Amino acid sequence: MLRVMDEKIKHLFPGYFSMAMATGALSIAVHLLGAPFVSGLLLHLNTCIYVMLWVLTLIRLIKYFSPGQQRSDQPQSRAGLFYLHGGHLRVRQSMGDRGA
Repeated sequence: MLRVMDEKIKHLFPGYFSMAMATGALSIAVHLLGAPFVSGLLLHLNTCIYVMLWVLTLIRLIKYFSPGQQRSDQPQSRAGLFYLHGGHLRVRQSMGDRGA
């Protein structure tokens, strides 16, 4: 099982950060529709997803990053930074709508 998790972390798909962005956007929409309980649940789920993806990304950086390794031929590896930044902005925006 650890070997499977290790492989999943090694090849972490950057698109997983879209899940954090989507739950944040949905949380804001539900809040604007007047359902604060559901919105709060989505915000907490969003925060958990975001923190977990950061932890997995940091593990991946520490364990598998090689300065000499060029990955410019793999566009999905460059896109991860955009997803990371977008997820961060979505979490901040979700929390800002609640006065946190």
